[in-house]
Amino acid sequence: MNENERPDKVIICILTDGEENASKEYSTSQLKEKIQHQRDKYNWEFVFLGANQDSFSVADSYGIAKGMTSNFKADSRGISDAYNTISCCVSNYMKDSKK
Repeated sequence: MNENERPDKVIICILTDGEENASKEYSTSQLKEKIQHQRDKYNWEFVFLGANQDSFSVADSYGIAKGMTSNFKADSRGISDAYNTISCCVSNYMKDSKK
């Protein structure tokens, strides 16, 4: 995008059950590098929510902060809670960025 068309805030929310994460295109280190590039150059933020895995370890391997990471249970209640967590993270991020 042209610079004047880019949004001021971009938040990428990753919601995963941990299944089939064996990318054929990017290694974990390449993904971490891409995330860091977007964070450093464009001030993007990333949220990671995972079920059936150690979400904090996986998020850390991608360079995503613990404060932007959460686990959820892979059932209807857990998914609802995960979306509420995403909503809170985004709302807090937007409030903090206005200070």
